[in-house]
Amino acid sequence: MKAIVIAQASQQPYIGICHHSGGIPINGKQFLYIPYRDILIRQDWVKFYNSLPYEEFIKAVETGVKPELAKKSKKKKVELPSLF
Repeated sequence: MKAIVIAQASQQPYIGICHHSGGIPINGKQFLYIPYRDILIRQDWVKFYNSLPYEEFIKAVETGVKPELAKKSKKKKVELPSLF
């Protein structure tokens, strides 16, 4: 199965149970249920769903190409002077 997002997941006859368990495996791929949008997202795309605005996420899904995510910059630890 090449699906990345399955819309109206709770209304699908065989996978509607996913809204009770939070996700479901389909053909060896794990899908996570997002109740706010009533969609199933393949597990390897969840971080893109969480990082991108929804419209950009859907455009990436339509093309099938995972976008580059911005890398987090490491913060330097600020050493406080010793009180002793």
